[in-house]
Amino acid sequence: MINYWERKRGERPATSTVPEDADRASGGRGNHHGVLDEFKHYGVDAHNRSLTWIIETANILGAEIQTEVDGNWGRYRHSFDVLLSGRDSGIRYKIAVSQSSKQLETIAKRMGEFEMDEKIASSMFHAFDQILDYRVSWWDISKSEWEGVCMGDKQGEDRPHWPGDGVVSMMYVLVNDLEQSLDPALKTLRREMRKALMVYWFNNKTSFDFTVNDISSYLDGLRDLQRAESEEEFMAIRDRILGSVMHWQEGLQLEWTEEE
Repeated sequence: MINYWERKRGERPATSTVPEDADRASGGRGNHHGVLDEFKHYGVDAHNRSLTWIIETANILGAEIQTEVDGNWGRYRHSFDVLLSGRDSGIRYKIAVSQSSKQLETIAKRMGEFEMDEKIASSMFHAFDQILDYRVSWWDISKSEWEGVCMGDKQGEDRPHWPGDGVVSMMYVLVNDLEQSLDPALKTLRREMRKALMVYWFNNKTSFDFTVNDISSYLDGLRDLQRAESEEEFMAIRDRILGSVMHWQEGLQLEWTEEE
């Protein structure tokens, strides 16, 4: 039996108030034990474990979880926000999560009657597609408002997963946004990064000592990726940009070592 609901710990796979450090990189957060207890549902243990994994990941990444939010998602829905920043870009992100108590209540009625496998999971998550949903946005310092990023969790029939696990994956994507923007599938993130990174550089929020030429070269590379006409062209451009990112990261690591 394929058991996707017992994954190993540490494995990666709407408005809210803006926190005081909304324009700083992740860090200094954590200790969220019990913060999502009200979202757990009796009889749906795998969903509850996903919520625990979200909390554990928030502690690892220095993210903040807010439960007092106005999600405006509709009836029988409860919301919470995950706020975190790009590790090197400094860009502040929000994952606004909405949970359907009605669908969880329905699922709980018969979850104990069968052993979950890939086939059942694929059919079940297709029918109950609002167990946990989320929207992604970034904080535009130049406008003092949240800008939406059209990114979401896609349930693949070949490897279905509990929706909370998708939230964890998105947290890692956003924290590593400079590298993840080079993923062929993340076109929307690339488009938003072309604006967001420049905004955060002008506000002195990036982790690196970027010059405006560094920023422009990186963003031009993202534009070139969008225009690539073949997989070979895309990968060549991606490797060039990734080399620059790794160079910046090595330089930052050297600065930290010298300070110590």
